[in-house]
Amino acid sequence: MDQKLGLEVMSGECGSLNAQISCSMEESDLPLSALVEQIYGMLKVRNEGLTVVAVKSGLLFVGQRIMYGVPNPDADVLEDHSSSCLWCWETRDVKLLPKSTKGAIKTRRTCKKKIHDRISAHRRNIVCIVQTGERPDLQARFLEGIGKTLSEADIRALVDSLTQRNVSSVAEKEANQDKKKFIKQLERSKRKAEDEAKRDEKASIKQLERTKRKAEKEQKRIELQLLKDKLKAEKELKRLQEEAEKEEKRRVREESELNKQLRKQQEKVERDQCRQEKEEEEMKRKLSLQKQASIMERFLRGICHCGVNKVIKYGQIGNSTGAYAESQKLK
Repeated sequence: MDQKLGLEVMSGECGSLNAQISCSMEESDLPLSALVEQIYGMLKVRNEGLTVVAVKSGLLFVGQRIMYGVPNPDADVLEDHSSSCLWCWETRDVKLLPKSTKGAIKTRRTCKKKIHDRISAHRRNIVCIVQTGERPDLQARFLEGIGKTLSEADIRALVDSLTQRNVSSVAEKEANQDKKKFIKQLERSKRKAEDEAKRDEKASIKQLERTKRKAEKEQKRIELQLLKDKLKAEKELKRLQEEAEKEEKRRVREESELNKQLRKQQEKVERDQCRQEKEEEEMKRKLSLQKQASIMERFLRGICHCGVNKVIKYGQIGNSTGAYAESQKLK
């Protein structure tokens, strides 16, 4: 117990300023002012802007100075440095100390209390002897009180027992921690596998949804293209129908024009034919008249030669007059 428990202030377990002060202060026997200077010198490099006032305030907040030796009512609790009082700074809340040292700290504090009980019992015996003298009845009573406290050998045995128990407890805790850590690792691995499976499932679902959306999009594109082609075909068919109708109208119009021309030509032909027939009839009539005149001339030639010329002359005059009258009728 005469060796102090050295705590590493720079370890990762002493993160906050109060935790660093607790680690630096634990089991120190220095007075307040000296301890503040010591802790300030240790922590000022690590904590930029740290002041002595902040260290003192933090020290009084997280720690307390306890006396395990001979009581001295007149002693200053914070600044007394007498060795008989066995002053010791302790952290109020052990949660500020590293977890690995909590068991040892609790063991040492228990043993220090046992030592304090032993010292207090001997002091009461000494005070009683000084005040009342060597009275056997009182001495027996105080010896009985001293017997109830643990001797130095018993205290050392208690320290060894608690230390061994603490080591076993620490080993058991470490084993339990390893077991819990292993279980947590298995659970993390299981959750990770489940998360990966869920992630893969979600990825598959997303891929299927993307494929489905792509197929739907392609289907819509095909349907739209088919609709466009249909509209284009209908438009082309309509255009062809309109062109066919226009062509039909043009053909009908041309046919009508052709029929008109044919009718005109036919009418012209008919008129020409009628005129030609009239001319032929007129020619036939003239030929008939000439033939009659020739017959008449041959008939009258034998009557008399002298009178023939007159008859022929008068006959020609008559024919000319008749032809003129006939032409006037035709007109």
